[in-house]
Amino acid sequence: MSTTTSYTQAQFEKTIEILNIIRDESKVEKDGNGASVPDKLLIYGLRQQAEFGDVTTAKPSILKPIERAMWEAWSYQKGVPQEDAKMKLVEHFLNVLEKRGTERAKARKAAILEA
Repeated sequence: MSTTTSYTQAQFEKTIEILNIIRDESKVEKDGNGASVPDKLLIYGLRQQAEFGDVTTAKPSILKPIERAMWEAWSYQKGVPQEDAKMKLVEHFLNVLEKRGTERAKARKAAILEA
């Protein structure tokens, strides 16, 4: 039995929209105040699982540590149904925004919950 709260498809789509905005902002703003690396990897793994299902590519070489960590984050979600991954992604991202506590994070959280 899952303890994950149920979220709507619209809330999932809003989460993806905001994640894309944050990705684009991070290319410009290097303030170092974003999510932790473990949070980023969990978000990445859940997003990939939600959008594409189980990872099917080969594990990257140890000489490519970033790609390998991303692959492992996605692989860790193997077997999680895509709908469950969507709900877990929304829930985890809302928790990250809550921890962040900035006005921008609060506004983004409200936008997801209102979607």
